[in-house]
Amino acid sequence: MPLSAQRLRRLRTPQRWLVVFAATVAGPALLLGFFGVRALVQERDFVRRQVQDRMRASAEAMGRRAELEFAAWQQAIDQVALAGAASPGRWPDRIRKAVDGSSSAVVLTESAGVVAAIPAANLLYRVGSPPPNPASRLPVSPLLAEAESLELRLNKFDQAAELYRRVLASSGDTPAATIALHRLGRTLKKAGRNAEAVAVWEKLRLRPPTPIGSLPSDLLARIALLDLKPSQAGPALDLYRDLTVGRWRLAKSSYLFYSEKVRGLLPPSAAAEGEQIERRKMTLTWAVERFLESPRRISTGAGAAFVAVWRSEPFVAIVVAEPSLGADFWPTLFGAPLDRELDFSVAASDGPLLFGPAPLASHAVEQMVQLPGLPLRLTVWPKDPEALLRRGAARQNFYLGMVGGIVALLALGSYLAVRTVRAELAVAQMKAGFVSTVSHEFRSPLAGINQLAEMLRDGRVEDGEQRQHYYEMIVSETQRLRRLVENILDFSRMEEKRKQYRFEPFDTGAWVEELAGGFRKELAASRCELSVSIPADLPRLAGDREALTTAVHNLLDNAAKYSNGSTGIRLEARTEGADLLISVHDRGAGIADKDKPHVFEKFYRGAATAREVKGAGLGLSLVRHIVLAHGGQVTFDSRQGEGSTFTIRLAAGR
Repeated sequence: MPLSAQRLRRLRTPQRWLVVFAATVAGPALLLGFFGVRALVQERDFVRRQVQDRMRASAEAMGRRAELEFAAWQQAIDQVALAGAASPGRWPDRIRKAVDGSSSAVVLTESAGVVAAIPAANLLYRVGSPPPNPASRLPVSPLLAEAESLELRLNKFDQAAELYRRVLASSGDTPAATIALHRLGRTLKKAGRNAEAVAVWEKLRLRPPTPIGSLPSDLLARIALLDLKPSQAGPALDLYRDLTVGRWRLAKSSYLFYSEKVRGLLPPSAAAEGEQIERRKMTLTWAVERFLESPRRISTGAGAAFVAVWRSEPFVAIVVAEPSLGADFWPTLFGAPLDRELDFSVAASDGPLLFGPAPLASHAVEQMVQLPGLPLRLTVWPKDPEALLRRGAARQNFYLGMVGGIVALLALGSYLAVRTVRAELAVAQMKAGFVSTVSHEFRSPLAGINQLAEMLRDGRVEDGEQRQHYYEMIVSETQRLRRLVENILDFSRMEEKRKQYRFEPFDTGAWVEELAGGFRKELAASRCELSVSIPADLPRLAGDREALTTAVHNLLDNAAKYSNGSTGIRLEARTEGADLLISVHDRGAGIADKDKPHVFEKFYRGAATAREVKGAGLGLSLVRHIVLAHGGQVTFDSRQGEGSTFTIRLAAGR
């Protein structure tokens, strides 16, 4: 039952003070406790959003960096095509670095339908169509044909050997002599004359290599010698090393057959070095084969992956596989995260992880990187999520202590409660006013666009010139909406310190002329006119051209809105010492003295003009953010009833 004033008077004095104390202090204390808990929850959410924003910004930056880096790879391949496969010395550094001293990358070229790998030694065996064999076109002498008939058809090995010796004696140092020497060694082995066969194979091994069928003569000689002397591990190990380092460009079947055969003659410890080289090169060889079968930017399979960059006419490609893919390509493509407390991984769009550790799913942010023909999924997450959250916990503990102190000091707590409530109400009113203003700003152009579009749709505008005018009005109103949205988004990024600028030098005079031309089109439907004063020798600016355009456009837009019936707006650019000054003059309503200290505050609008001129109160605050980010300053000179002049001062540089 409510405590009436009469019942309160009947209480004893201590009890009365206790009730009063509880009513006047305990209530505010509970209210403070409520706001304290609310602040803790908001702080925790804010910390989490901050971490998410950091990861998202880093992922976006790495994605943009990957796009530029991949474009550089494509440009490098174009330069290889221009330089020619025969001129590796003129290739770009990134291509030479990728293929030199590595078994994980190779450049592919095509000539007369034959694909060649550079350097060929990076592959275990020849890929693509085989090149023509000049030895296969050599004429066969009657004497050699007769000797082959005696050997292969009649099994008369002694007579065949004699004829082979006669062919050898008459051929000199020619490919035909090399073929005869090979046939002689084979025939002597069949005849059981192994000592003579060994001597012949040794001569053949030392001769310049000549293709015999699809195999080089020195390889055939060394294989034959191992067949006759299989217990010699040294020659077998040397042959296995020569096979793996790519001394001969063999077909796949030949390489696999002979490498397995020679490896079987070695003890396990002796074959380890060659097997290591073979495994590394096999990854790249598999990648090249798969790429030639079905050209694509990226592919995974067989426990490995590769990335290819190529052009079609003329065909030039680079194929990069492990370990260079993980050691050089991905780190170069994406670089390191902008934040040292973050880690990242790269995966194919269909799921397989390509680089980096498995992400922490509960804290990760994913970003799709759409490179040309190479869709990737970039995942960024904090290396130590608990460390980032502990920082927020420290702030939360601080708030807890503060709330506890306020509760202990009841009187101070009451004061803080009232102040907190007032602050909340002020923020709510500010947000409500902002939402109302922006909604009104959106409503006007949307209504105009809708009305004009309905008239055009229903065919109520028959005059072509009038229709064109309506189209231009729709475009103008759409651009107005777009600028309003961009201003709000840019301001949000600036407030949260997430706005990034791209500083590049540009021609100041051309920029100001272009900006003025675009604004004149917006003034076409009004009585305002824009005059421009631009000297011919303006210095170049180094800054974010788009952001500076937004800043000057906002000043021009304000001048047009607050002109108060005046038709004259002037845009002026000039130099003063080492600085560039850009000024916007109008002869409008001016700014009252009481409003001048608050001109650049967000959401602030003078009471005299807020009711007459539409706006959200962000324009000048946005201008100030942009100019300060460029190391400059913005000032103004205004007299009420006479107009205003806003000036942007920036450091110029040629």
